[in-house]
Amino acid sequence: MNELNILQKIGNGAFSQVYLGTYKSRQVAIKVTVEKQVRFPSYCELFNREVEILEQLQHPNLVKYIASYETFDKLYIIMDYVEGSNLTELSKSNLSEQKIKSIIKQLLIVLTYLHNKDITHRDIKPDNILVGLDGRVRLIDFGLSQQSESKISYDKCGTLLFMAPEMILKMPYLKSVDMWSIGVIQYLLYERKHPFNYENLIESIQQYNVNFTIMDKSAQNFFRKCAAINPEARMSAEQALMHPWITGEGDLGQPITIHDRMTIFQNKQKLICLINALTFIKYCTSFVKAIRLIIPLNEQGSQQEITVRQQNQDPTQRKSTSRIKQARSTSQLFFETNVASPLKKQSPFRITQQRQSQTKQLQHSNSMQLAQMAKRGSLNKLPPLNSSNSPIEKRRTNIRMRQL
Repeated sequence: MNELNILQKIGNGAFSQVYLGTYKSRQVAIKVTVEKQVRFPSYCELFNREVEILEQLQHPNLVKYIASYETFDKLYIIMDYVEGSNLTELSKSNLSEQKIKSIIKQLLIVLTYLHNKDITHRDIKPDNILVGLDGRVRLIDFGLSQQSESKISYDKCGTLLFMAPEMILKMPYLKSVDMWSIGVIQYLLYERKHPFNYENLIESIQQYNVNFTIMDKSAQNFFRKCAAINPEARMSAEQALMHPWITGEGDLGQPITIHDRMTIFQNKQKLICLINALTFIKYCTSFVKAIRLIIPLNEQGSQQEITVRQQNQDPTQRKSTSRIKQARSTSQLFFETNVASPLKKQSPFRITQQRQSQTKQLQHSNSMQLAQMAKRGSLNKLPPLNSSNSPIEKRRTNIRMRQL
């Protein structure tokens, strides 16, 4: 402590004050806690947690931690002094779009570094962002930060205007609360006002009526993907570095977040289901047509089809169908008068006579066929076998001749 000299006050905070001083002949910034806060054990835990986090951090966009001291009534954290101004003072002037992109990009780089170490800052706001004279951005004040492998937190902490809605509502939250703050800061640097009405903050966030006057479509898309109400729809810091607003390349519709990829996957699944349904309907209609060809329709159905076809036919086709009907009716009338009517007028006695004559004719034809068959059989008979010409008799005569 003898090597530490406090020179002048350069900043204020809710729980601490920042002084300019020297430590071992080196210009430093000294964070000193308010005396009444030391009495609370919970604040001492926050102080120890901040020191533990600062000891393991080393990044160009972070203020270098040097040492820490604890006395009876005060706590000291010694860090490098950065000459420049915080983002609150810088945002009052008109910043170019290139300058805004540079600030946001550097914040995303350091957030990627922190989130890979499972560290959530939980209090990103313009007062905690320093911009040096060389343009380098440094994130400070890790008093409310948390390092947890579980990645889920429940504590409500931070500054209300830059606090994510799930944190305001005391719901479980992830590292994406830092990305909400990045989106709000981006809007603030462009429009120089808060995107939501701070008097009714929750209602304004739920309605999400954000007015864009200066931001182009690419910047608006970046804001919506950072400050999305649904935490799953927010980009991670690493994904935000690949956004077209940062890189100046690519398509705004590219799937960046997990939510975007899930939406595209669900849309593809819906399209596949729709195609399958249409294919099924097509096969069903073809099957019904085949069944209709196999099974004839009843008279009523056929008559309905005929009437429908007649309505759809041309006048010339209707005339031809009427002529066909007329021809059918005349032929039917001729058949009924010349053929069917004599049959109906015949007496039973005449019918029996006709049957008897038909039977006699059938018997006569059968007898004639039998006679013809018998005649054919007599012609085809073989001649009687002569005993002298038989092979056995010839053999016997030959034997006799040899004996003689």
